[in-house]
Amino acid sequence: MGKRFTALLLTIVLILAQFGGVTAAAESISKEASACKDLGVLIGADASGVTPEYLSTTPTRIQAFIIVLRLKGLYNEASGYEGEKNFKDADTVGWARNYMAYAKSHPDLGWGGYPDGTFAPANKIDGQAFYKVMLETLGYKQDLDFTYAETLEFAESIGLVKKADDIAKIKNFTVDDVAKGIYGALNTKPKDSDNKLITVMVEQNIITSSKATAAGFTLDTKDANVISFDAVSNNRIELEFDQEILLQKADIEISQVDSNSRLSVLSVDSQGKRATIITTEAHPFEAYELEINTLVPTNNFVVKGYKKKYVAMPKDTVKPAVRHEITGRSEILLTFSEEVSRETAENLSNYMVESAGNDVEVLSAELSESRKMVILKTTNMSASGFYRLTVQGVCDVSGNSMDRYRIPFDITQKDLRSPSVVSVRSENSTTLTVVFDERIDKISAENTNNYSIDNGVSVADAKLDDTGKVVTLSTTEQQSGTRYDLTIENVADNWGNLMYRKNYGFVGDNTKPTLTIMAVSNNEVKITFSKKVNKESAENADNYMIDKGLKVTEAILDDSGKVVTLITSNQTLRELYTVTIMQVYDLWGNMMSIYTGKFGGMPADTRELTYTAKSEGGQLVLTFNKRVDKSTAEDIFNYILDSELGYAAKASLDSTGRVVTLLTANHSNGKMYSVTVENVKDMFGNIISSDSKVCTKKFVGIGGSSAGGDNTLSLETAVNVNVNTVDLIFNDELTAEELEDMRVKVSVPDEYSYKLPSSLTSYIYFVGDKKNVRVQYESNSSKNPELFEPGNIYEVEVTGIDRLNNKNDANIKLFAGTGTPNTAPEVLSVAALNSTAVEVIFSEPVKGISRSQFDIKNSINISDVSVKSTQEITDTVILYLSNSTKLSDNEYKLYVRSGVKDAAGLNSVIVGSGSTSNYFEFDGTSAANEAPFIETDITALDTYTLQFAFNEPIKSVSTSSFSIRRVSGSGSASFIIANAILSDDKKTVTLYLNSRYTALDTDHEYELTINSSVADMQNLTVESENRKLQFSGADNDPEELAVAASYINEDNDRITLMFTRELDIDSLAVSDFEFSGAGYYKSSNDKVSFDEKSVTISLANELDNDEVLTIKITSGGRSKIKDLNGQKLITEELEIDTN
Repeated sequence: MGKRFTALLLTIVLILAQFGGVTAAAESISKEASACKDLGVLIGADASGVTPEYLSTTPTRIQAFIIVLRLKGLYNEASGYEGEKNFKDADTVGWARNYMAYAKSHPDLGWGGYPDGTFAPANKIDGQAFYKVMLETLGYKQDLDFTYAETLEFAESIGLVKKADDIAKIKNFTVDDVAKGIYGALNTKPKDSDNKLITVMVEQNIITSSKATAAGFTLDTKDANVISFDAVSNNRIELEFDQEILLQKADIEISQVDSNSRLSVLSVDSQGKRATIITTEAHPFEAYELEINTLVPTNNFVVKGYKKKYVAMPKDTVKPAVRHEITGRSEILLTFSEEVSRETAENLSNYMVESAGNDVEVLSAELSESRKMVILKTTNMSASGFYRLTVQGVCDVSGNSMDRYRIPFDITQKDLRSPSVVSVRSENSTTLTVVFDERIDKISAENTNNYSIDNGVSVADAKLDDTGKVVTLSTTEQQSGTRYDLTIENVADNWGNLMYRKNYGFVGDNTKPTLTIMAVSNNEVKITFSKKVNKESAENADNYMIDKGLKVTEAILDDSGKVVTLITSNQTLRELYTVTIMQVYDLWGNMMSIYTGKFGGMPADTRELTYTAKSEGGQLVLTFNKRVDKSTAEDIFNYILDSELGYAAKASLDSTGRVVTLLTANHSNGKMYSVTVENVKDMFGNIISSDSKVCTKKFVGIGGSSAGGDNTLSLETAVNVNVNTVDLIFNDELTAEELEDMRVKVSVPDEYSYKLPSSLTSYIYFVGDKKNVRVQYESNSSKNPELFEPGNIYEVEVTGIDRLNNKNDANIKLFAGTGTPNTAPEVLSVAALNSTAVEVIFSEPVKGISRSQFDIKNSINISDVSVKSTQEITDTVILYLSNSTKLSDNEYKLYVRSGVKDAAGLNSVIVGSGSTSNYFEFDGTSAANEAPFIETDITALDTYTLQFAFNEPIKSVSTSSFSIRRVSGSGSASFIIANAILSDDKKTVTLYLNSRYTALDTDHEYELTINSSVADMQNLTVESENRKLQFSGADNDPEELAVAASYINEDNDRITLMFTRELDIDSLAVSDFEFSGAGYYKSSNDKVSFDEKSVTISLANELDNDEVLTIKITSGGRSKIKDLNGQKLITEELEIDTN
């Protein structure tokens, strides 16, 4: 019906454009005409469009007949019809001759003309005739549903027109009347339909819902529901609906609870039933309410009046880090330290692969399901070439943009072996897991034709995981206890090495689960199975029967998948109960034998629900005295914290059902706080008492970070570099002292039989940034041994760093061997930056750089280098040339001496190849060095901190290099620069103002003046016209200086304090601290040391195990411990649990 109506509307467009003759013009365009215009039904007679004059014209009989032809699908046939018979007046309208002949030859259409043999094509159509057409459009039939004489009355009866008499009185039925008829038909339900015609047309994709609503139509809709809400970060909300919903920014309002403040919606990513909302920054730990009212239906579904209160998560300020792995001749794997946004991760402009010859094109960037890995597909790279990869602009889900990652590499391929299978494991009766020893090609890995199983089992699906090494096979039903052979063939790695046909045996698990049983409280019975069991069967309370009238109200399977807790009615003390358990399955589908066991009734737990509270930095752990109801325990609005902490952002109940962890704002060390619990129920619906002695608890704060930045150091991954080198990637930057203390051990996991040499010497150094540590090994027999063989798996363990997370072996990572040799470093490229500066890039980090190690022929004097120490490790150096021997537009030769070696100091750099085996040719330039200038805005990070960047490296800065004055408003202000810090790349300057003096604010403008001493690496100073720049202030105060976290080493004799801000300490003594507890015994050999991030206290005597050490920081100590703005430490006391 909708398609027929479309044909009708198109006909009207064609016909109405031909209308002539103007009667009295309407003063304005009616809403019906406007709606038809917005739908594209009315387009006007000429370039003037839909005008009042156009709307006042009237259609004719021939135009009406053509409408009927369109309606009946006969238009094309009639337009080409050349019958011999026709009406007498056919020649009066030449363009309509064929249509009239068709009417003459088909009298059954009801257009037989007048008795005198004429058709009268130019006669005007009236309202009755037009509404007859509209009724037939709606599925009604003349002489079946209505008679022609009753047309208007029938139209009134179904609501198509308001009053039949009003239509009958219209003498000149105009285009505007036609528009009103169409508008009315669109808002009327067709015969036997529950929805209006406009809705039917949207459902049939004839008109889009957005176009219909924009034209002013209201569609028939059904309600969709939000089934999942998750505020995953400070400005990111993820929703799931039970229907497909196209959510838009205009559909959403977010307001702060108890405030007029609102959040702006920056973007909405709506995909099917899921939507991700990105907002402006919210105030952490403040309550907000989200409301959704969709303006445009999706498939007739809308969300109306949905409201959800939530608490904003803490701000994530940690930038994502990245590591790369060359996984094929045209593939690069990037692994990020956290989830990244799809928009930036798949933006090809964020990636570049350069070479000395032609650059490599990045063809695609695909983000994995985990959102932590990106596969770059490139044009083929040459095995003999050197390349440089640049990654930049990729943001995490909170919008933090990564630091630029730039690293040279080659793709020398020594991996010529086929991939092999490490293990085949049957997970359940329809799932197999196949683990390969290296990353494999996705297309061949997911081709089910490459897998076959005997004994009548077939492979239905194959899915490669994010690691690129694990394939999950979905199969038809396997039989428990049967041995099968899995045949794998034609699976290739990313280098194109093909795996040949090979069989792998596996056996289905046919053992039935067994169990033990015991009562743990008056209402709880604990059942421990011998293996993981099926969740659905394990949590079916009907599968458990207890005699003597004891009812099982609930069965809860814990996270291990092996332990079920039965919640029962009240047991009778010392009563012996018999429990019968049946129809519980393991993951393989093996059903346990019917089990009958006994347990004794426990005494009634008459205690009222209560809890204890303990601070864990940015978390508050509440331990209840009995199991609590999950829904009330995880409702964040059931917990009232002190006002300075705000609300809890998350509440998580653990698998014991007794421990709730609240994510809160940071707790200050030693400060007293309180928490009140309301409306939390136990498993039997008993609500916690409102008596403040029960529901309110006090707790002492322990410093930490709610944003996950608690300064705990985590080993993220280990990446193999070559046959004797591995990179360790951490979540946070290490200090120089931590690098010195680090101990790294590589070994072969116990389940493998191959071995490593017994004695290895390691060289440990930073590479890239201080989150990345490279470990290079030599053996007694070789300085460049082939240790990590392709196809083998190795284990690396990191120790020696107090704040390193080692829980659950988090400090141990696996990595795969490789065939890539550890080749000597090479000069990758040489480029003249200007006539007095030359950039040299190496294929890997090197050291031993000094100006004496380089020569430029002929007679070019190198006056300095950008690297200030021969021990500095870098892959790039800039050679600064004397002004007396500038370069010109000629060719030059660079020679590098053997003192430049790899970072371990083992292999000297190689320069050139073939006929240029000891030098590298490059093109000079006569372009002069450009004076430095500030190329970014001057940004006030807070009321006492500024940051800006120069266009090139700057030699040095000090507090006297800059001055600041206020240039707006009245009165004077004193701004004292306490510290001026130049970044590692020597471009970015951060100025820290002394917090004891005037602060910046947003009410004034300011001017920064650059001293004439500020110069680039070639001593060219900032030009006078670029030395004064204006900037705006800020309103946010700097974060207070506090102890963020504390760590104690395994021997309980070294304590490390980490702080919320960088430190500026001149001196510090052990006497600035007071120690008590944990068996502390004072010694004159106790020592204290510090750097820009931490304070370390080394004790001569070990502390007692499993005790609490209290450290008080004296007022003198707090005055000495200052940040770069001169703020003093606010932490007075902290407690540390010894090991």
